Amino acid sequence: MSMGAGISRVLCYFATCAALLAGALRAGAEEAATTDRPLVLMPAAAGGRRVALVIGNAAYAVGRLKNPANDAPDMAAALKATGFEVLEHRDLDQAQMVRAIREFGERLRGAAVALFYYSGHGMQYEGRNYLIPVDMKAASEAEVESDGVELAKVLSRMETAGAPVNLVILDACRTNPMTRSFRSQAAGLAAVDATHGTLIAYATAPGSTAADGSGRNGTYTGALLEEMRRPGQKVEEVFKRVRGAVRGATGGKQVPWESSSLEGDFYFVAPGPAAAAAAAPPVPAAPAPRVDESAVELTFWNSVKDSQDAAEFEAYLQKYPKGEFATLARKRAKALKAAAAPPRPTAA
Repeated sequence: MSMGAGISRVLCYFATCAALLAGALRAGAEEAATTDRPLVLMPAAAGGRRVALVIGNAAYAVGRLKNPANDAPDMAAALKATGFEVLEHRDLDQAQMVRAIREFGERLRGAAVALFYYSGHGMQYEGRNYLIPVDMKAASEAEVESDGVELAKVLSRMETAGAPVNLVILDACRTNPMTRSFRSQAAGLAAVDATHGTLIAYATAPGSTAADGSGRNGTYTGALLEEMRRPGQKVEEVFKRVRGAVRGATGGKQVPWESSSLEGDFYFVAPGPAAAAAAAPPVPAAPAPRVDESAVELTFWNSVKDSQDAAEFEAYLQKYPKGEFATLARKRAKALKAAAAPPRPTAA
C-alpha cells in the first residue's frame, strides 16, 4: 500500500472523529435546552442616535439664579455618559434660544431619542408655558408672548422630527420675581398633555413653584442626576424615584410631576450583561458532552482493517493496546511483517 493511501486513511479517521464529537456537542446542547432551567433573556441594546438640547439660564438681570449654572453642565455630562449627542447652552437671550431650538430640530433628523432639558425661570400666560431668556424685562403680562420663548415651539420641533422617544425635562418652576407686578396670579407652569411618544417631566406639580436649591444643583436636578445613572431603570421608574427623593428633601413642599404617552421602554443606562446576571438566578452548567469511545475505536479499526501495511495495525495497537480488535491487529501486523521479510538464503 502507498504512503499516500495511508495518509488518506488517517485523515479520514480524524474527520470521522470530528463528526462524532460535533454530534455529541449537539446532543449535549439539545439536552441542556430541554432541561427545566431558568432562561436568561438579555435586553436588547438601545439602538439609534440620542440627541439632547440642554439650556441653563441663571444670569438674569432680575431674579438671578444660582443652580442652573451648575445644572446645565452636570446634566450635559450625564447625558453624554449615557450615549447622547448634547447641544449645551447657558445664559441665552431670546434670539440665542430660538437659534438653539432650531439647531436642535435639525440635529434630530433620524434620531431615535430626543431630549430637551431646561433649568431656569419659566412661567405660564393664558394657559401656555414660556421659558424665560436672560434678557427678558417684561413689564407686563402681554410682553411675555413677544419676549419669552414658548415651550410649544420646542415640542413642535421634536414632534416634527418624529423620534420614537421624546423626553422634556423642565426644572423651571422657580418663583419668578418678574410676575409680582402681573395681574394674573397663575404660578409655576401649566399642565401640558404629552403627545404620542413623549414624556414631559416637571420639577414640581403644574401651578406650583419651587425655590432654587441650596446645594450645587437644584433639588430636582440633583435627584435626577443621581437616579438616571442607575443601570436597568426604565425612565418611568427613574422619575418615580426622583419624585420620592424631592418630596422627602422638601418635606412635601415640592412634588415633581410627569405627563407621559410613551409606549416603548427607555433606559438612560440599559441593563447590561452584568446587571442581568446579577438579577437572574444562577444557571447550572450544562453537562460535558459524552463521546462514545467504542464508536471512535470502531472507526479507527475500519480505517485500517483492510490495510496491507503493518505500521497501520501497530498504530491501532498503540492507541488501543487492549482494544476490541487488539488480538486480530497483532496477528495481521505479524503476518504482514513476515510477508514483507526477505527470503532466507538456501544452503548450496
